[in-house]
Amino acid sequence: VLKSVGEVLDDVAEVAAMRVGLEVAVYWVSTTRADESGFGISASRDFGPAAVTLAAAAAGDATGGLLISRGASTLDFKALASDSAVVDYRIANTVVQSGVVAPIALTTEQNYVYSVSYEPAEESGSGGGAGTTAPGSESLRETTETERDDAGRETKVTTTRTRTVDAASASAPVPATATGGTQTYQIRQLETGLALAALPRLIGPRRIHLALTLSQRRLVRFDPEIKARTGIQLPEVSNRAIRNQTVLGPGETLVLSGYEQDAASSDSSGLGFLGRAGIGGGTKAGRDKVRMVLLVRPTLIPSGGRG
Repeated sequence: VLKSVGEVLDDVAEVAAMRVGLEVAVYWVSTTRADESGFGISASRDFGPAAVTLAAAAAGDATGGLLISRGASTLDFKALASDSAVVDYRIANTVVQSGVVAPIALTTEQNYVYSVSYEPAEESGSGGGAGTTAPGSESLRETTETERDDAGRETKVTTTRTRTVDAASASAPVPATATGGTQTYQIRQLETGLALAALPRLIGPRRIHLALTLSQRRLVRFDPEIKARTGIQLPEVSNRAIRNQTVLGPGETLVLSGYEQDAASSDSSGLGFLGRAGIGGGTKAGRDKVRMVLLVRPTLIPSGGRG
């Protein structure tokens, strides 16, 4: 019994001393370019199993998860980002204990106007008539005040415009005019991008059970009608999620296919007005299909070193 208890304690101590390193890479891959040149080949010059798996992911055939085992530990995530089929990418890494959730955020914040208010200034006149003033020299003064939160992000912008008319050179009466007003914009931050929650657990000698939840939040557009009528930017947001559970060995790479979405692009040539008019230049526009590909590679790190 004592021997069994000792073995259990040794196993617990070994697990407690072992940490798990996670390397994460997210690529947005043009499916058109991937079909032409093969995703991963132009960057790594590798025509082996890794290239086959990456090509399958770019084609959308890795929604359930694919593993790269042979040569996975030498697959360079940074070099892969230079592949001709990659439109954009994000790379992150972290180290956690077994059984501890690792949150990884690959997000950006964008300001948008969610409230607009206007307070007109009081009307004024001169000459004692029924609100008349004289057209003379005129000046417009504008002041802007910005409020920020503790993190330094803008939360409120107040713009005050003051219009002043000098009646010294009055020659004819005109109706009273407003001297300006105060316009206030309430600003919020919209967070978009990727949020990954990874839970690694050691389940045996050099075996890692990895539970992943990937959430994607993307700004589709601001409602054009509301923006035109009120100046308020009402965001339309797309939320998507991917969940996966896999058992990997240290250095093996999990490959997941994400969602496919449209991407617009334009290219202009020519100089100035002539180019915009189509003389000596032109504008080319097109749409492409872009697919998200996620790569996750765990590594065992014993106390005091890298495993």
